[in-house]
Amino acid sequence: MDTETKARHTSGPWFPVEYAECKGTWHIDATGNNPFIADVCSGNGEYPSEANARIIAAAPDLLAAVEAILQRIDLEPKEAVFPCSAMREDLRAAIRKARGSQ
Repeated sequence: MDTETKARHTSGPWFPVEYAECKGTWHIDATGNNPFIADVCSGNGEYPSEANARIIAAAPDLLAAVEAILQRIDLEPKEAVFPCSAMREDLRAAIRKARGSQ
């Protein structure tokens, strides 16, 4: 699968919502017909569940941003000497990972 193949994930935006009945547990919710994405728990309070929930909730936005950056970089010749040209493969790897095609 290349980076152009669409991911099969619930479309964003996603939102972290603290679960009122269980302190330290966060839901990742989306809008639409299937709002539940995941739960993030701190267990015994050792893990930063709110921060983890926020980074997970940001995933669709981060993927879209990386794809937009890569589209812009790809307009430049591959031989171009500017800092972003070296990021092409890193961006493609991040997109493949997000899409589950490492």
